[in-house]
Amino acid sequence: MEYIYNNFAVDLQELLMKYLSAPEMSSLLSKVSLMDKTEKDERLNLKEIYRQQLDIEFGNFNERIQLDRTVTYTQKNLSPEKFSKMLINLGKLCISHGKLSIAHELLNKANRNNGNKATKAETLLAMADLYARKANWDSSIIAVRKARFIYSALKDSNGIAKCENIIGTIYGDQGEFHEAKACFEKSLSILNPSDDPELIASIRANLGVIEVILGNKDKAINYLNNAIDNFKLTGNYKRIAELKHNIGLLHYELTDYESASKSYDECIDIALKNSFIPVLCLAYLGKANLFVSSSEYLAAEIYADKALELSHYLDDKLTIADIYKTKGIIERNLKNFTNAENYLLSSLRLNNELKNDLNIAETSFELAVLYDEIERPDQKEEHLKDSLNYYARMQSADRIRKIEEIFSINRAYSSAS
Repeated sequence: MEYIYNNFAVDLQELLMKYLSAPEMSSLLSKVSLMDKTEKDERLNLKEIYRQQLDIEFGNFNERIQLDRTVTYTQKNLSPEKFSKMLINLGKLCISHGKLSIAHELLNKANRNNGNKATKAETLLAMADLYARKANWDSSIIAVRKARFIYSALKDSNGIAKCENIIGTIYGDQGEFHEAKACFEKSLSILNPSDDPELIASIRANLGVIEVILGNKDKAINYLNNAIDNFKLTGNYKRIAELKHNIGLLHYELTDYESASKSYDECIDIALKNSFIPVLCLAYLGKANLFVSSSEYLAAEIYADKALELSHYLDDKLTIADIYKTKGIIERNLKNFTNAENYLLSSLRLNNELKNDLNIAETSFELAVLYDEIERPDQKEEHLKDSLNYYARMQSADRIRKIEEIFSINRAYSSAS
């Protein structure tokens, strides 16, 4: 994790160089540099017993102090408008590194400190993204609607397209994939090809993910590969890493596990080098699911536990719920049925709280498999019905067929209400 921390410091410095002159940067660095723990101990010549008493770490304590001092310094040295824009971009940087609590503080401060309408809308969009990552759907929708109102008044088609894109991601995270697809397609229709190549690539990438889930594999791979080519041109390695993960997921759905593993490995390599913790977490989970598919349960458990560690660090409840589901599957295959039930019920509870219909359906299916194996037919039927009803509503014929094959049930069951 130390390597990841150092990468955040590098990204922070690169961001600040866009707003501060060389003398200002030098002055800031002299103010925010902190003596490390070992150096302090040596200067104080502490007795060994005192060293032992003080030998405890509280996460990235130094990092937080540096950020606080950076905000104080830039507020004094930048114009109000530049300071607000710096706060927004610093907030976005923190989001990309999984520092959501700090990002929330920075964006709130930006929202209070700017009077420019376009800048305010940009702040609201960043807030919407932040809330969505924390599965706070209502707050996310409120923020994006406020941003859309401002962009509409300004006749800013690019801003409106960004709003539609975020609304689409919210629908997607909630399992409403047809609604998500409609939003992404609307977002693309608003933009001209030359307007914002990176935004267009992002929307196409999102469409690729939706097409994976809807079972349209050819459309998915076209969208994803096209997006990767665009992001390579702009040097956006964060999005490239995310797309490598999505392509890995596509290969996994197609049971091409060798190609899936290769894509996940490429994703992990980029994420580690650039400190992209959120996508690293997803790639670890992807590897865990791959190892489950090949019955390598010890390796699956190791990757799932590492993903769980990162997801708690990120406070990413959606991913935590997904990891609990995977750990439940691992425990079921290891015949640890009590642990399996606990993990799967925890996953189901979180997904119900987060209103994620797809994950509710997937976890309900896994509970049905578990209860079938341990011969608890009433609970099996309850969760099987919940799963089939969702897939019937989504018209997901492939998933319904898979469930019918596993449980040897007739097709009429899937239309139950």
